[in-house]
Amino acid sequence: MISLKAKIVLVRPHYEENIGLVARAAANFGFGELALVKPECDWKGGKARSRAMHGKRFLLKAKRFGSINEATRGCSYAIATSARQGKNRNALSAREISERFGKGRAKIALVFGPEPSGLTNREIAECDFVARIAASSKYSTLNLSHAVCIMLYQLFVAGKWKEETFADARPATKRRLLKAFEDDLRMLPSIDDKRTVLASFKALSSRALLSEKEALALIAFFAETGKGLRRKGKQKD
Repeated sequence: MISLKAKIVLVRPHYEENIGLVARAAANFGFGELALVKPECDWKGGKARSRAMHGKRFLLKAKRFGSINEATRGCSYAIATSARQGKNRNALSAREISERFGKGRAKIALVFGPEPSGLTNREIAECDFVARIAASSKYSTLNLSHAVCIMLYQLFVAGKWKEETFADARPATKRRLLKAFEDDLRMLPSIDDKRTVLASFKALSSRALLSEKEALALIAFFAETGKGLRRKGKQKD
């Protein structure tokens, strides 16, 4: 029995057959949570149901959301799966993703784009990681259901044989950490582009796969740093 929890997030899917096949793949590998962001088809229609087979219960339990942020809320990490190279983002292979996440209990969201075009660069930027499935350079774009199947297979195999080694930082703790860093950042007038620094810290902390204990230690550090910055500011006044 695998311990990993994964939510499958389909962004603007166009064809109900593919959604049904995704639900079937979820059943094959034991990942049952399916989320749809602004679906552009009848995702509970006859074609979807017929393709879902024994995954029909996952299809019927699927939830609809208005954005990627809403669909991935409660997940520790959101992973965009795309053949597109996002700006300033290094893509990990499906195997690297499974090696990083297959051994723990962290809940992750696997985010897949629509069939005609895939995720946009802006949508990719909303996620913590980018995963790319190795394929021929002559035709690297996979069918949606095939891409989902490959990612779930890799995670299933990794999770079946590996045991949990550490407790990932909870989403609420990661939000506290980001706010603690942002609060300190605001008190540093010498840094002009604070938005870029904040985005870089968010990306760095996501890639680091912080444990709950590590995140709490950093929150305590930034809290003490903030006290020192406030004292310094009062002295100048």
